[in-house]
Amino acid sequence: MSGPDRAPYDLPVFSRKPAAPDTDLAQADLEARDARDRARAGDWAAARDLIVAAGDDWELRGRRLAVLGDAVADSPQWLDVWEAATPDDPTVAILRASSLMDLAGRARGDRSARATSPEEFREFHRLAILAAEAADRAVALNPLDPNPWVTRMTSMLANGRGRQEEFVAAMGEAVKRDPFNCDAHIMAVTYFCEKWYGSHEQMFAAARGRPTRPPAPRSRCCLCWRISSTRFAHSASTPGGPPWPRRPPTSAEPTWCRRSRRARRSGARPVNRA
Repeated sequence: MSGPDRAPYDLPVFSRKPAAPDTDLAQADLEARDARDRARAGDWAAARDLIVAAGDDWELRGRRLAVLGDAVADSPQWLDVWEAATPDDPTVAILRASSLMDLAGRARGDRSARATSPEEFREFHRLAILAAEAADRAVALNPLDPNPWVTRMTSMLANGRGRQEEFVAAMGEAVKRDPFNCDAHIMAVTYFCEKWYGSHEQMFAAARGRPTRPPAPRSRCCLCWRISSTRFAHSASTPGGPPWPRRPPTSAEPTWCRRSRRARRSGARPVNRA
């Protein structure tokens, strides 16, 4: 059968093209997508209203700041106009910090340290210092917001050797304002992993809530599983190391997560947005 009378189930099975993955940082937040696009077109008030609507829902605010910060890194002109209109707006300050940290990450790239040039490292450090300074200003303008502290933590990836106490202090400020802040806890396990400024054991300790207050039990399990899989990939690409499944404490992680989940039921919202 062909033509208009053809039944839908007669269509060739393999004729459809697979849908392209949606990689938009805003994910399912359609309001964030719309406000970002309008801001890029010059309507910075749309971005302002988007953040105001998030109120003190710090997780939603942080996710929207990430979307807008990424947009500022691509085209900062609209934030410049906004800042000229309201120079002491705390949202402008944290967006400036977030966009500078995005630019720092782009300058560093995702290659190994061995494959990163001295020029890329220098630019990474320069932009991270500017991001930290902008984050300090955002803290002064809005002391209740945890997001500037998370940006401050992130900036220490550029020059964090010997600054563990300072990092832990910034982490403490972030979780004091939002105990279950996903980005703060993910940044803690990143900073304390052996690739950056800690060790394998410190990384898992950070996932379980030491030396700062622990994340919600569900999220703690999620962090442990996440870093287990990440560390497995890193171990597999590192010659000469012991087989990952037998390396403690990773071999115990599945059991630890199951026991923790059964023993401590929590009504806290899931916070892993990866």
